[in-house]
Amino acid sequence: FPKDPGLQPAYQKALVEMDRLSEKYHGLETKIRLRGFYDFKNPYGYFYDRYLALKNFGELELAKDFLKVAFKLKPFEPKLWGSLISALLAGKGEKQDALAKEKYRDQGRD
Repeated sequence: FPKDPGLQPAYQKALVEMDRLSEKYHGLETKIRLRGFYDFKNPYGYFYDRYLALKNFGELELAKDFLKVAFKLKPFEPKLWGSLISALLAGKGEKQDALAKEKYRDQGRD
């Protein structure tokens, strides 16, 4: 149970979101640690922490989903806005570079 009983509704909402993610990503429990879930001051912190860890391990799509849940739980948290912008822009340049290389190869200039 949460350390602050007043956060019980927020944690219940967070658990619903965790169930949704578990249905979307089979084997999710092997990629994240549930220990410490109730140790965070607010449930959004757990999802934000997992976002950062998953992003560092290259699990970008899963990381983005965790960030989205953190955002749902606390939409006015300033640090989430910067991370959201960064997550939305992540890989954009790499995709364009890959397309440019492919186009260049198609022209027979390897």
